Amino acid sequence: MSRPLSIVKNHLIVADEVNNAASDRKQLSAMSEQAAEAMGREDFDVLADRGYYSGEGQQKSRGYAVVIVERVLGLITLAVLVTLSAFAMLLTPVPRMPREILIPLALLGLVATMAGVTAFTWKGWLPWLEQRARARPRLQRVVTDLGKGFDLFGLARGRRLWIGVTSFGVQLTGVVFFYGCALAVGLEVPFLVLCLVVPAAVLASMLPFSINGLGLREGALVGLLVAYGVSATQAGSFAFLALIIATAVALLGG
Repeated sequence: MSRPLSIVKNHLIVADEVNNAASDRKQLSAMSEQAAEAMGREDFDVLADRGYYSGEGQQKSRGYAVVIVERVLGLITLAVLVTLSAFAMLLTPVPRMPREILIPLALLGLVATMAGVTAFTWKGWLPWLEQRARARPRLQRVVTDLGKGFDLFGLARGRRLWIGVTSFGVQLTGVVFFYGCALAVGLEVPFLVLCLVVPAAVLASMLPFSINGLGLREGALVGLLVAYGVSATQAGSFAFLALIIATAVALLGG
């Protein structure tokens, strides 16, 4: 599928890429980067339809800086969900999951949450990171755009709180989607369990070991649900149904 990125005012195509992605989702940042390299500049506005990248905020963004910050916020929110759910399950007798799984997830989620919140609320680490990225131009570009993204979002206390609450709501909506899939296959799993399993699986899918996380997310879902006590057959049906629905929505440009 060919995805040209052009200059609207002069109607010039400055970047083009052909790939086998099923939809335009997650393509905005890569195309913006190619356009920046082709034009030899970093300060420019990108206009895209809603399907080009998930979220209303991507309809008009400066380069792909906002995309990077949204990814950081998503990671923070997922870590918060994992942490809260793991500690809640440790402190309550039901639902039950092996402590050897809950404790590492709780600790890892807590560390990730603290690191993410610090990065989002205190910008003192940006100059330090920029200094160490000077020898690597591509990494320096990412760090610079990360700083731009934080500036676009703003660091006012009220705005930070609103952005955090919105991001948390978006991730929680994803858990609700998986809960519906569980009900569809007759899988009786408490919502709290999915608040742990789903974010952990999504985080696992971000590891650079597969194409777009395919297989990693489903494997993590099945593994954690089996550890909880669900049969492998039910867990596999649940993960497969969620994959099919998510793929169908992506093909529709959602």
